Amino acid sequence: KTQNLVDIPSDYLSMDLLNKKWETKVNDLKAGWEQQKKNALVHRRKVIVSGNLKCPKCRASHSNGVCHKSCPKISGGEGTLYYWVDGPTNTCICDKCEETSRITSVCCYDCSTTLSARIVPI
Repeated sequence: KTQNLVDIPSDYLSMDLLNKKWETKVNDLKAGWEQQKKNALVHRRKVIVSGNLKCPKCRASHSNGVCHKSCPKISGGEGTLYYWVDGPTNTCICDKCEETSRITSVCCYDCSTTLSARIVPI
């Protein structure tokens, strides 16, 4: 008695249709992510160390922000800055090479001590 009670479109399980929907969703997500990265460079929320802005070991100041030491565009990363892209995933972007990284802690540039990182709007 349940047979043929509900019409199911002939393309309901069409792999072509499902693939197109999937590709559309993926492309929408990629476009949104690229826009979020661009916004990060516009809003410029610097990544800095938590608490006192000086390294507890060598007393170096980190008030200028966290640099991308391995930036391929600038040897040693001097003058680069990381900006927050997405808080929940701790994703940041380098302002010079635009490479993204997930950051929860950073190393002191001078002595390599591990320091916690946080977001600070400029």
